[in-house]
Amino acid sequence: MKTADLTAALLSWPLAYFYTAFVLFGGGANEPGYKTGTWLIFALLFVLAVELYECVYGRKATGESVFFAVCLTAQGLAVRLHGFHNDPLMVWQFLLYHLTAVYYILSRSGVLASGRTSCLIFLDGLAGIITIPWKNILLRAKSVAAAITGRPEKRGKIHAVTVISLVTAVAAGTFAWLQLSAADKNFAGIAVGFTDFLNRIARGIGEETFVYFLLSIPVGAWLFGLTAGSLKLNGAAPVTEDKFAADTAGFRRMPASAAAIPIVTLCIVYTVFFITQAEEFIGRIVSGTGYPGNRMPAPTASEFAVNGFWELLRILILNLCVLLIAGFLCEGGIMGNRKLKFVSAMLGTFGSAFAVLDAAKLYMYVHLYGYTVKRAVAAWCLAMLLIYTLLAIARIFRRFHAFPAAVFVSAVCFAVLCLINVEQCVNAGNIGRYRSGSDAQPDTGVLMECGIDDSLMGLGNTRELVNAGWCEGRAVWDLVPLWKNAVWTDKNGETADFSAAEGSGSYSISTKVHGSVLTLRFENGICTSADITSACGTWRM
Repeated sequence: MKTADLTAALLSWPLAYFYTAFVLFGGGANEPGYKTGTWLIFALLFVLAVELYECVYGRKATGESVFFAVCLTAQGLAVRLHGFHNDPLMVWQFLLYHLTAVYYILSRSGVLASGRTSCLIFLDGLAGIITIPWKNILLRAKSVAAAITGRPEKRGKIHAVTVISLVTAVAAGTFAWLQLSAADKNFAGIAVGFTDFLNRIARGIGEETFVYFLLSIPVGAWLFGLTAGSLKLNGAAPVTEDKFAADTAGFRRMPASAAAIPIVTLCIVYTVFFITQAEEFIGRIVSGTGYPGNRMPAPTASEFAVNGFWELLRILILNLCVLLIAGFLCEGGIMGNRKLKFVSAMLGTFGSAFAVLDAAKLYMYVHLYGYTVKRAVAAWCLAMLLIYTLLAIARIFRRFHAFPAAVFVSAVCFAVLCLINVEQCVNAGNIGRYRSGSDAQPDTGVLMECGIDDSLMGLGNTRELVNAGWCEGRAVWDLVPLWKNAVWTDKNGETADFSAAEGSGSYSISTKVHGSVLTLRFENGICTSADITSACGTWRM
């Protein structure tokens, strides 16, 4: 297996460099709408490398590992198709892409705490992010050294005291060097000469390439430590389900009556809350006193919906925590006592009611004031929370793997969300409201934030705006930024001069949108007409 370890260690260098240069710090990597295929390429190369390494050791792929490999690839494909979504979805794209990669390795190596996805997923995450890779951070260097020298690889552990000593040594040595450099010019010249040497190397191969290479060294060591370290555990997870159960067995002594007290208390509070809500809605319907024109003021609607969302999130987390603690501490668990099972089901039912109530609030807000990416993400979160609650209720009455089901559903739904062109869907919805007369004007801020990309949906949104006459009467800089990454030309095919479009006289600019040509004509700096031409004909206003 030395050959396999050496090959994997050597391949980790270019793979880590590719990740550092083109995924982590790739140009535009943190910009919404930036499309790149590097995330998809890295996912495919990463999965291929791990699969080959595992196969050499005779490890067969499981259904779960294949599932998470597909999810990782789908997330990379989403970045290629639509680019990074707007906040807050972009942050979750970046985070879950990396977490999926880590979890895929753990699943493929068979070192999950329960041998599969379970409620111990947080312990698995801790092992995958910290325990395994940092314990094996020097494994790549050891594998290369063992192959070169022909000596067996030493499997010594890196203790926390050793790490602290190394960090202290680096800090103390750096401080001493700086002080002595200030005290003696000849000594300072050594550092200057070493810096010049590094600068010459950087200029020779390119400063950016040199920096990426240096950064890829710890990245590759961490990545190889996770992959090879997980593989060499031979299926023995750092913390197993049996060990966790044995270590926590002494905590499961709470009587069912004691566990039921906080659950019953929450049910009473929730009952009073829903009675109050019902009285408020019924009172408005009977009295007919609502808001003028049945249209709630924007600040009130916003507060009503947003507060409702965070209210549900906090309440649902509270409910799940109470149920988990009760199931963990109670003798025999929730299913071992009928009364406890009943009140727990009531608590889960209230959670579902909160989800439905909050969905109604969010629907009202969107119906009145249109779509945004944040509202779309909020709707997705509500759907997920409702699914979690329903799974928790079902788990109370029947034994099945509810937590893995929640993880799998979340992974699939998030991948689908990323693959949907959310920004263009938001624009299409708002433009549709404008065309139908629901809104006097589409929200310009949302239009600009989402933009129009070079996709089929982007072409459809462009046609709708052109047909509605939305472009007319607007200045050039109120229009041009709307089409993301567009290349604008004048009537002669030269790069457009936007200052000429702003000035007096006539000027026209054009750009391509999914194979069609959008043309904007300006008179004295104001758009007077717009049309879009394709093989099917011309849409003109």
